[in-house]
Amino acid sequence: MQVLHIGLEKSWRGGENQIFLLIKGLEDRGVKSHVAYPQQSRGYQRFGDIVSTLGLPSTSGYDFRSIRMICEYVSDHKIDVIDAHSSGAHSLGLAVKLLMPQVRLVVHRRVDNEIKPRFLTKKKYLSPQVDRFVPISDCIRRMLIAYGVSEQKISVVKSAVDPDKYDGFDRAVCRKNLLAELKMNDPGFLIGNASAFTHQKGYDVLIQSLKPLNDKGLTFHCLLAGDGELLGEMKQLAKNLSLEKKITFLGFRKDIPEFLSALDVLVMPSNNEGLGTLILDAISAGCGVVATRVGGIPEMVINGETGLTVSKGHHKELARAIETLAKDRELLKVLSENAKAYVRNNFSLNSMVEGNLKVYKSF
Repeated sequence: MQVLHIGLEKSWRGGENQIFLLIKGLEDRGVKSHVAYPQQSRGYQRFGDIVSTLGLPSTSGYDFRSIRMICEYVSDHKIDVIDAHSSGAHSLGLAVKLLMPQVRLVVHRRVDNEIKPRFLTKKKYLSPQVDRFVPISDCIRRMLIAYGVSEQKISVVKSAVDPDKYDGFDRAVCRKNLLAELKMNDPGFLIGNASAFTHQKGYDVLIQSLKPLNDKGLTFHCLLAGDGELLGEMKQLAKNLSLEKKITFLGFRKDIPEFLSALDVLVMPSNNEGLGTLILDAISAGCGVVATRVGGIPEMVINGETGLTVSKGHHKELARAIETLAKDRELLKVLSENAKAYVRNNFSLNSMVEGNLKVYKSF
């Protein structure tokens, strides 16, 4: 079986990591994967190291050059299944399917953004050319059904974390190394995040939540890894709240497993999340988690059992949750251990790969 994975994101985020894990798992099962990504993207560079990768000239889902190139690639490599991993890729996949109806089209939906009730959007999501939708959470499944997609065309395959990635990491050593790199004394309580600086991720709420904690004299430091369009604005917000000594902006980092292993708590106050795979990684790294009750997050973070959840947009509520874990380390330990077991049983890499393979073989 030959599968072509299409994505159009410029950056390397959680979705790209899931595709990477899927490709490796499919390879172990005898399925040959190919990738089509924009030439200027991180995905094109990194996927090119492991599989045959087609460099697309645009990030647009309506680029005629990309459509032509994909059609030629599908023909030359005898592709059986196209798996579209983003909204733009969905559009490209539909165009290719119309020209090459023998190819099966699978559409992964990884976000819980509202699906607009526009004419073209309806045509796209309700098109008979899509053979199967694969949402990564039950939350997204419900959204698709509410929009009118037939339940028979939907197969939920939840995202996964590779537990082996965290084997051998000593949390104390990771913490010591990171603090040494930053020339920082141990603050006692280390919180952080490693997401793109976009509105979706709620960084403004995170930063605002630290103000009352600092005013109370709580000993902590916050490390924020990542880049994005709002990075400058968030740095200014931290300055306005006199939190420059409490927050360190690290920029983009590749050593996310080591970074997460150094933290006490991941704080993820997202405004929306299809699932939020960074949480899976943080839990596997041994972090506690405080996150918002949005999208697929409650499918991983069960309040009071595997972490703490708060309402979105409420920085005071978020501050109280962070303070709770900072002051009750036994609770933090229990939640972290519960979360590890829960993720191991419900978000395994094997289940993710087998679930997608079952979809590919169902046609």
